[in-house]
Amino acid sequence: MKHLFKQLIYGGVVLAPAFLLTGCIVDDYDSLDNIDLTVGLGSDGLGVRLGNTEKIYLDDILSVDESVKLDHNNLYYLVESGSSDFDVTIDPLTVDLNIPSLGMKMNVLEYAAVRNQFLEHFPGIPVPDGLPIPILKNSEFVPTGLADSKKTESTFTVNDISADVKRINWVGFDATEVTLKLHQDKSNNVKFGLKQLNNVVITLPKELHVTEYPTATWKYDEKAHTLTQIGDLVLQGSDLNICRVKIDRADVNAVINENHSVTINSDITMKGDVDFYVTEDFNMVPGDYVTIELEFVHTNDLNIREVNGRFNPNVEQETTRIDIFDDLPDFLQDEGVTVSVSNPTLKFNAQLQQIPIAFNFGATLEAVKTGEGAFNNKVTLPQVAIENNRETTVYYYQGAKPYDPDVNQIPANAQQKQVANLSSLIKTLPDYINVDLGNNQIGVLQDRDFTLQMGHTYRTSAAYDIYVPFEFDHELTIVYKDSTNSFGEDLEDYAAHGVRVSAKIQNTIPLALKLTLKAVDANGKEIPGVNFTPLTVKAGTGDVNSPVEEKVSIEGTLSDPYLLRKIDHIVFDVKADGSQNGDQVHQLMSTQYLRLADVSIHLTGQVIADFN
Repeated sequence: MKHLFKQLIYGGVVLAPAFLLTGCIVDDYDSLDNIDLTVGLGSDGLGVRLGNTEKIYLDDILSVDESVKLDHNNLYYLVESGSSDFDVTIDPLTVDLNIPSLGMKMNVLEYAAVRNQFLEHFPGIPVPDGLPIPILKNSEFVPTGLADSKKTESTFTVNDISADVKRINWVGFDATEVTLKLHQDKSNNVKFGLKQLNNVVITLPKELHVTEYPTATWKYDEKAHTLTQIGDLVLQGSDLNICRVKIDRADVNAVINENHSVTINSDITMKGDVDFYVTEDFNMVPGDYVTIELEFVHTNDLNIREVNGRFNPNVEQETTRIDIFDDLPDFLQDEGVTVSVSNPTLKFNAQLQQIPIAFNFGATLEAVKTGEGAFNNKVTLPQVAIENNRETTVYYYQGAKPYDPDVNQIPANAQQKQVANLSSLIKTLPDYINVDLGNNQIGVLQDRDFTLQMGHTYRTSAAYDIYVPFEFDHELTIVYKDSTNSFGEDLEDYAAHGVRVSAKIQNTIPLALKLTLKAVDANGKEIPGVNFTPLTVKAGTGDVNSPVEEKVSIEGTLSDPYLLRKIDHIVFDVKADGSQNGDQVHQLMSTQYLRLADVSIHLTGQVIADFN
């Protein structure tokens, strides 16, 4: 448009001398220096027909830059971007594996049982009840059965559970070796020793997951959780290691209690045959006893690696700020700009490929403008599920479907949420938009189980793109400012009371164009006393093949005719306004244009040409 006004003004002034320099020169003058070249052109002024202008495309008015772009359909859109980083940490847990000794008092080693067996083996030797029983070294006893399956309870406790953990299904830890150890306990007088085990079956706590065991001497049934002895196991000494296994997981299946811990109890059973022998001669008296105990011994602390359960961790995420105003082109920075568009779209892209947590995502968008005309507008986005271990894209939009200039078609797996009042954030363009995920608007899904590493910080990022396609039904207002090139030298020989520009305007841009002009001097300062009547051009339909035509006239008045000589260039504001377009949706396309036909310019009133 800036070329238009140069064309209008310059065309008039360069053609004026053609009218002025016709006629006679008096012979009495010796030189042109003595001629008065001041000429009055009369009250009708000077009129020059300039013809037609080229089409002024919207592409010449709206510049494309980092924030205002054209999509593949030549539709203008505004884009602003931002990003957030999320940190999710589940505090470490401690585990106390407490499996008490499995105490089994053997009846055969009580005084009464030994006396009965002694009398059975040595019927000729009377032993009155209550008197000492002589037991000789290396004597053997009939194997004693454990068919009744002696048992005890084990406990497995998980402590120091943070509020982030709501339920634990299982805990996984580094593979830990557990030794099954037999202890023999007896009264001081007794000289019995364990000789061997036969047909022993040990039922382990069902909550423990066994990864390794000695396959040569034991068989493990994972379903029944039993270790069954293979062959005879000859024992030596008093503290005897009978089997070593490795465990790497414990099933808990419990809700966390008010003490921030969970405890599970499980039975351990043992049955089979045990042989004893006498280590030296002694006399057994009433009260003498021998017991054996089965103990689970793990030398290292259980190092918790991961936990499966349900969580509600604190997500550390600062409010994200998407700068708007500083990146806007000039035609969107004027205070008069309003952007009441029909389909703003927020694209949210979460990179959770390496994150084993799914989120409920929601946010409050807060548009903030400071200074004059300050405001604070908020829109709450509905929550959507962000899946774990994948990239997730969510569109929040206002129109019939999301707008995304980067794709030909919205991906089928993208989530879409319509938000009726989304455009309220940008009706007047703010300085910035905050994306606030506070107040539990983002958290781990509560109805699903996840497996997390304790103490590990999960970091992920999310990118935001705000797309504002210039599709509108009403109240879209943009302001474009420009000026003509300098034409001060072309006007310095003229004086006039006014200027009139007449034309037939052809407009396909679907905005009413309000033109306001002002004259400025060579220093860029507005010249008082030079005033132009504002002009409104009817809005086009947006169809480049059907321009809306109307005849217009722009009047300019000068309080002093000689002010014309001070004019260096014309500055004009174009305020494009869609408020009269009703509810029909229009689009701003780079191919839409404004054209002036039958253009003419007049210096009106008394026009003076001074060529001295």
